[in-house]
Amino acid sequence: MAFVATLRTRLEELSSAISRQKEVLKSLEQTRSDVQRDLNAILDPMARLPLEISSDILMRSIPAISLPHSSRAPLVFLKICHLWSHIALSTPALWAAIRIDSSRAREFNKFFETWIIRARTHPLTISLRGSLDDGIQDLLKHHARRLQNLELYLDSGEPLENLTLELSSLKSLTIGSDVSTAYVPAFFFNADGCVETLRAAPDLVECDFDNIYYEEDIHAIGNTLGPLTHTSLQILRLGRHGSDNNTTCILQYLTLPSLHTLSITDFDISHEDFLSFLGRSSPPLQSLYMNVPIEGWRTDTIHQYFRLLPTLTDLDLHQYDFGFLDVLAALGDDFLPNLCHLTIRGYMPDRSEYEKLVSTLTARRAYRHSPLQSFRLVWQLLDWDDAPEADITEALRQLRANGMHIHVGIEEITYI
Repeated sequence: MAFVATLRTRLEELSSAISRQKEVLKSLEQTRSDVQRDLNAILDPMARLPLEISSDILMRSIPAISLPHSSRAPLVFLKICHLWSHIALSTPALWAAIRIDSSRAREFNKFFETWIIRARTHPLTISLRGSLDDGIQDLLKHHARRLQNLELYLDSGEPLENLTLELSSLKSLTIGSDVSTAYVPAFFFNADGCVETLRAAPDLVECDFDNIYYEEDIHAIGNTLGPLTHTSLQILRLGRHGSDNNTTCILQYLTLPSLHTLSITDFDISHEDFLSFLGRSSPPLQSLYMNVPIEGWRTDTIHQYFRLLPTLTDLDLHQYDFGFLDVLAALGDDFLPNLCHLTIRGYMPDRSEYEKLVSTLTARRAYRHSPLQSFRLVWQLLDWDDAPEADITEALRQLRANGMHIHVGIEEITYI
């Protein structure tokens, strides 16, 4: 028994010795790490730069909106060395933009406030993907006054009017469906949420409503939505190019006297309502992308719309409509006097339409006040057998030689 006791004592002594050696090893490893960090700081070019420059370098290496992850910027900067961590924590702009994925909201809430604290007083950019659950709404409401840019890509038909935010500093707003997780648009069954969100953001400059459905019949039941005059909004995009949306009807509630860029991908508004919008807004519109109504435009309709837009310089029409070229040729330089860039998207024209096109472009190019600088005719499929006849091609190339940019074909390839 004495021998067993001796062995146990010896075992304890060895275990203690091993523990002491582990502590010594741990201390040595930490010392080595500290020395290596100090050496890196001396040799690191970042150490010789002013903080303003090193901060700018880190800013250029991050995406516009960061999805928080330990292996991605800016969190990864905290793990490189003490110097980089110091620079990152001394650069509030690194932490001013963040993407929130509602599927990870519970995990994300643990460090969201720490992330926002690192942004200090810097204006915030928040992009939400998913749903507006109570926790997410609380986060948005708590920081609403600091929001400068807000993206809401939602995966369900939650009514926006349930999200009441005071967006006094907001400059840019995007609301749409999360197309990465949904095959159909997010159905907001009335326009109230979109318009009321605009009402809550009086300094808003740029707004996108993407894949939002407007059901006029449902909205007509119990509609109490009042008109809104928004004096700051300059850029409004209703839908995404190439998509079939139904959002333009909200224009019947809006007056936008500062609007200079408008994009309409689904012309689901009546002629009278759109004309009323243009008349009461009298916007200094410079750029217009418009999906031509399926039934086309009458000559008087085209004249009525565009006589209210004398400041227009860039016009992009989707769906081929040579009626517009008829008006453009017939009314002279009093019609759209500042038009510089014209794009028409649709089908391949026939011979007579090409002749009309050449005649119109030649006339507009000759205007002294504001000659047309570029013309693009774009369709989806390219077939070299459908190229313009030789004399048409030569006439278009002559216009190009005279200084007009000409593109006829698909987006990537031109016949001219």
